[in-house]
Amino acid sequence: MGNCRFILGLFLLLLLISPMGIAQKNTISYQELFNICWQHIIREVDYPPEKLIFNLKQDFSEIELPYGEVEYKVWGKVDREKLGRVPLKVDIYLDGNLYRSIYTLVELDIKEIAFVTNRWIRRGELFSQDNIISKEMSRSSLPPNAIKDFKELEGKVSKVALGEGRVVTYNHIDERALIEKNQRVNLIVITPSLKVETKGIALVDGRAGAIIKVKNIDTGKIIYGEVKDKDTVVVSVP
Repeated sequence: MGNCRFILGLFLLLLLISPMGIAQKNTISYQELFNICWQHIIREVDYPPEKLIFNLKQDFSEIELPYGEVEYKVWGKVDREKLGRVPLKVDIYLDGNLYRSIYTLVELDIKEIAFVTNRWIRRGELFSQDNIISKEMSRSSLPPNAIKDFKELEGKVSKVALGEGRVVTYNHIDERALIEKNQRVNLIVITPSLKVETKGIALVDGRAGAIIKVKNIDTGKIIYGEVKDKDTVVVSVP
């Protein structure tokens, strides 16, 4: 009788710890759910993983499942250009059958290079590596027209005064002036019947093609002309 009881107890113990035992369970942790969603996002957006900023908005405790073979399928379309908040659905399959669906929300962003002032920049000052630094920032924190390539700043000047720490945008840049205020220039006056060359003083800065105010040195008269090159302003008289 004692041997029978021993064998029965051993059988029950093996049943409880075996794959088919009713005490055996699976658990899904928050980190596992995070990784499942993360892998789905990487496949969807095709960005380098190191450039992505990913947050799972809901906080989950461990999810307990009966024992069985667990598989997952994630649903949710990601707009590669907009990113932002993305709703996802995670289907959990147990032994090939849908066991449970989890709905969650992820916050998705991407790191991009922007250019930021490292000191006060005067209006008309030339952009250079002395007053601009590159900085990796999240796309959502950047102005929509932020400059992301330093080549766009080469040879450009600031259209406005910029304080330290400002993200430089296309609204802030201007072509460098070919002619500067108070510069002595060649003044060419063209009429239908003649062409006169004289000297003038530029009263404002002017880039190529700009119409600027010039003082004729000979007559003292103020006239307007087009900047042709770094030394020449042309005045056309109808």
